[in-house]
Amino acid sequence: MKTHFLVFASMLIILCSCDHFLDIKPDQSIAIPENISDVRAILDQQSEINDNFPGLMDLAGDDYFVDFTTWQSKPVDDQMLYIWDGSATTEDPLTWNESYGAILIANVALESLDILESDGKDRSAINDLRGEAHFIRAIRLYHLSQLFCRPYESSTDNDGPGLPLRESSDLNATSFRVTVEQTYQYILDNLSKAISFLPKKSASITRPGLDAAYALQAKVYLSMQNYEKALTAAEQSLEIHPDLLDYNELDPSPSNPFTLNNKELIYYAHNVSAGRLITQALANVDTLLYDLFEEDDLRKKLFFEPKKNGYMAFKGQYSANQRNLFAGLATDEVYLIKAECEARLGKTNECLTTLNTLLEKRWEKGKFQGIQSDSSERLLSMVLSERRKQLMFRGIRWGDLRRLNQETRFETVIRRRFPNIGEEYLLPPRDLRYTFLIPMKVIEFSGMEQNPR
Repeated sequence: MKTHFLVFASMLIILCSCDHFLDIKPDQSIAIPENISDVRAILDQQSEINDNFPGLMDLAGDDYFVDFTTWQSKPVDDQMLYIWDGSATTEDPLTWNESYGAILIANVALESLDILESDGKDRSAINDLRGEAHFIRAIRLYHLSQLFCRPYESSTDNDGPGLPLRESSDLNATSFRVTVEQTYQYILDNLSKAISFLPKKSASITRPGLDAAYALQAKVYLSMQNYEKALTAAEQSLEIHPDLLDYNELDPSPSNPFTLNNKELIYYAHNVSAGRLITQALANVDTLLYDLFEEDDLRKKLFFEPKKNGYMAFKGQYSANQRNLFAGLATDEVYLIKAECEARLGKTNECLTTLNTLLEKRWEKGKFQGIQSDSSERLLSMVLSERRKQLMFRGIRWGDLRRLNQETRFETVIRRRFPNIGEEYLLPPRDLRYTFLIPMKVIEFSGMEQNPR
């Protein structure tokens, strides 16, 4: 077994010494999985599996702004990313390395499980672990696809460059990019395998169950504009895990009103790299976004707190930590996926029920009147507005902009302004800059195709 597997570190790991797919040096303090307990241990490494998701989707989004002094004090790379400079690339290892490092852990686990299964080991435990490994591949690739692939378009063949897919722990495997279509199909294939193995609910929010796999499947299908399949997946997730917090029962006074016993959490993950700019001290909530919240909406107190500069800071992290923005899965998002799909498919009554079920628990008791509409079009706009409000600072807005900009009625130009110096930067719909450049070191070492500019 030791000759079959790569060396495996309990810390972050390398992938390829010959093509330098990850810019990480090998760690020589090595342990390799030799039994089910070892595989369980490597998949339970929260620092590698659940933490350090890419923060770039939040950094590039329009949920916030910073002042010129703050922006100018940051490294040049961060300044360029903030204003969507076309030549900006991220060399932050948390954007690329951590995601492919987690995928490598999943690959090592799957290879270990193949051997353990052939030795007649506990099939039930092996199946749970196999499902988790496929889920890890899927969620990490989904996040990377929102950064480094062109947006999926339901009306095209999506044959542009997608992601490199690492399916084994072979150090010598060549890295090359498959198409966008193949990337999404690979994500869905891994989710299908995860669904065939996972239990309904996991023992911990840092491990996926079927509720998480279906929730992620709904996200992927939504980004592909496949509303029928997204609706089915959302319903399957909510059938297992329908719980919603009643915001009336929460205390808005703490700096973190949400805790990790939040019953809406389906799968826990967070990013930290967004913290370079998005902290309560540095980042100001977009004023137009804040103005969307009405006075009796409890989110206005639970999500925000006033700053000395007259703007608002965000404190509504489902990660329960000011430094770490939530990047996982929760039932509030699944309800909103379900509602959007119902609106788009003309299921007006079902959409009203879904949306009102969520919003009743977001408003002060006795003040919520319930949304009423006989128009799927108006109802869809309401659902998208609620996505904008409920899911802020989770990396979701960036993906929403990418897909909604494909519809003329929802096109949005986002802006960065520095009024004191008279500067304004624009990112128009369908701009090439909605796809980030792959880190230059990866391109140089691997020879892979770079994204166009």
